[in-house]
This record gives sequence, structure tokens and C-alpha cells, in this order.
Amino acid sequence: MHIYKRRHDGFLIFYSIKDYLVYFTLHSVLSVKYGIKVYGLCFMLDHIHSIVQANNLKQLSLFEHEVSRLFSLAWNEEYGKSGQMFGPFGSAPKYGNKEKRSVFAYVVNNPVERHLCNKPEQFKWNFLHPKLPSDRGNSGEFLYAKDRVNALRHRLRPLTYAVLNNLVKDLDEKETGALVNHIINTYNVIDYDAVVSLYGDYNQLLVAVNSNVGGEYEIREHFIGFSDKTYASFSASLQRRYPRASVKEILNWGTDKKLEALFYLEKTTYALDRQIAKYLHLRVVESADIDYQLVT
Repeated sequence: MHIYKRRHDGFLIFYSIKDYLVYFTLHSVLSVKYGIKVYGLCFMLDHIHSIVQANNLKQLSLFEHEVSRLFSLAWNEEYGKSGQMFGPFGSAPKYGNKEKRSVFAYVVNNPVERHLCNKPEQFKWNFLHPKLPSDRGNSGEFLYAKDRVNALRHRLRPLTYAVLNNLVKDLDEKETGALVNHIINTYNVIDYDAVVSLYGDYNQLLVAVNSNVGGEYEIREHFIGFSDKTYASFSASLQRRYPRASVKEILNWGTDKKLEALFYLEKTTYALDRQIAKYLHLRVVESADIDYQLVT
């Protein structure tokens, strides 16, 4: 089953590595608890793809709603927000190896299609690699952090924002990157053997997904603009204009302040205003009198 999930308001979901890891570890431990088999994942900035197998639709629905509920609670607390994050998820069953290969290629190639990388294996958050390098650290703090991750995974506990902050507070950039990879390796429940069996071996899988982007005809995605790479430029530009403002503060600015930031980003990044609105959490309201309005 191919699952597609986005925010009900269309805003961005992921602003930091911590956001990715909180969702990933929640999805992983809950898939074990609910008996869900996972064959693929891809986290885009404003939507999420997964390829899963459940015993029935009720089991799948309970699992997806629990992941959404718990992540929404954690994300809202981290960013000072409230309310429901996700709308109903889209789903499309896949039958036969040809359909399964096609949707897998489609999912892992999402970042290529949105110009975040040139090849699917260059993107960390489509989880295409069964194992990531995680041995670039040997300090006591790094080894403690790895042991802590192992213990939490053994107890089927997802990582929270507070835990992640504590784990990396004494690590340098190299060790932080290695710990992120260790977390992914440790919590990863994707059945790579089943996926690889569709292609013969892992090398043939890479060749196949690089030569065929696959397709999905049952779930309609919503895209704004040519590339998602532009979202990264927003953070850099806003840091130059508002060097002390965190993402949390920016997302909680009033309408006037957000519009000021939008006009600034239009001038400095040449991005579409609707992409900037997604980043700033400005809602686009259609109107009969004008093309659209931007409000919080």
C-alpha cells in the first residue's frame, strides 16, 4: 500500500533534522507495535510517502492516525503551535511486482523530481541505503549517546525533541552527523530484503531506480514551484535579515511581520510567493475579487 500524507493546511512539515528523526522513530516503533510491515519511506519538506503492508484497513488506519497524532503533539510543542496537523492520508494498493517496483521507484525519486539531489541515493530521507556510516566518533559523549539510542530503541521508545537535544549537546558536527546515521540505522525497520528481491540484488535496484522514476496514478500530489531546494534559501536569507530569530519565533510572528518577511524573501530569493507562504505558515485564501490573499 502506498501512503501519501501532507498537512491539512499545506504548510511545511520539516524544518530541522530533529523533525525528521522524531517522525522517523515514531513511525518505526509504532509500526512494530501495530504489526505494520514497512517497505519504503520518503520524507519531503511538505509531505510524506510510505510503502507499507497491513493485515486490514482498520489496522492501517489506527497506525497512521497514531503516528500523526503523536507527531503533531510533539511538533506543536516544539514550535509553540496547536491543533491538528495532518489531513486524511491518501492510499493506493499495489498488486504484482511490476506495480511494486514502479511505486518504489516513484517514492525514492521524489527528491530528484523536486531537484533536491541528482540521484535518489544522494538523499538521506528516502532511506534508500540499508546502512549509513556511523563510526565517525569515539569520544565518551558520542559513545554514551549511541548507547542511549540503543537502549531507547530496545524499549521501543521513539526519540523526542528533548532527548535529541540532550544527545547532541556535547557533540561536534562530525559526531552529530554520525549519531544521526546511527539513529537511522538503529530504528530502521524497512524490509530491504523484500524490496531487493523485486530487483535481484541491491546494485540492480540502484540501476533500476536511476533509470526509471516510476509512477503513481491513483494519488494526486500538490506541488508549488519548480524546485524544493529554494526552501533552504529562505532560512539563510532570514538569518541575515533577522539573525536572532529562530524558526519557532518566525512561525509565531503576526501577519504584518510575516508579510514583511515574505516581501523580503521575494526580493532576495526570487522564489514564488506561494512557496514563501508555505514556509512562513501564511495561508493563501482564494478570492473572487483578487487572485489570492495571504493571511495567518
